[in-house]
Amino acid sequence: MALVAKRGTNKTLDTALLPLDFLREATECLKCVAHPNRLRMIEILFHGEYTVDEIASLCGLAQPATSGHLRLMEGKGLLQSERRGLEGAGWCASVAVTC
Repeated sequence: MALVAKRGTNKTLDTALLPLDFLREATECLKCVAHPNRLRMIEILFHGEYTVDEIASLCGLAQPATSGHLRLMEGKGLLQSERRGLEGAGWCASVAVTC
């Protein structure tokens, strides 16, 4: 089924458009990564798994701020993390871009 543009134009689209729910979800993911520190963290994580302390050090940020950014991205499904080791080891995160 071809979609036809309104207002007297002859333009058509011979493919189905993405559902609006999908586009809303994509918008939320894009908003989440629209921050230079979060983009840097994703860049770092494309190179392997790192602890929060390692990511904080590489980004020049405090550990609590880094944890907040990582939790936000994890909540959107952009990252995966797991608890490793004892108290001081912290979280280990890796990229899981699913948006």
